[in-house]
Amino acid sequence: MNNLPGEAKIKGLVVDDEKIILIYLKRLLSTWGYVADTANTSQEAIEIIKKRDYDFIMLDIRMPDINGEQLYNMITDLKPYLVNRIIIITGDITNKSTASFFKETKAPILTKPIDSGKLKDTIDKIISNQ
Repeated sequence: MNNLPGEAKIKGLVVDDEKIILIYLKRLLSTWGYVADTANTSQEAIEIIKKRDYDFIMLDIRMPDINGEQLYNMITDLKPYLVNRIIIITGDITNKSTASFFKETKAPILTKPIDSGKLKDTIDKIISNQ
């Protein structure tokens, strides 16, 4: 994606407690021309979301402070229009409560390690539906 001068850039937020994942995804998204903010905790993510709007949010399910399911609900309560812009990233797809949550939300789910092609396709689909 090449943005023309004056054209708004696509903005994303990546929420994960693993700093190496945040660094990797921020760099990857940047190579695609996106602006990416990162949050290392769920509380940090909420504070950022209160101040800014995003075209997409990548959300890890397993977070130490507030888990991803709770954060998902907090985001959608705070800004309901973001519900269709959340991408769940996780290494945990076998947990029964997590599987139930995935069915409820119908959010796109990408497993770690993240396939960059699938990520790009998922983001493109979310952006095209806005």
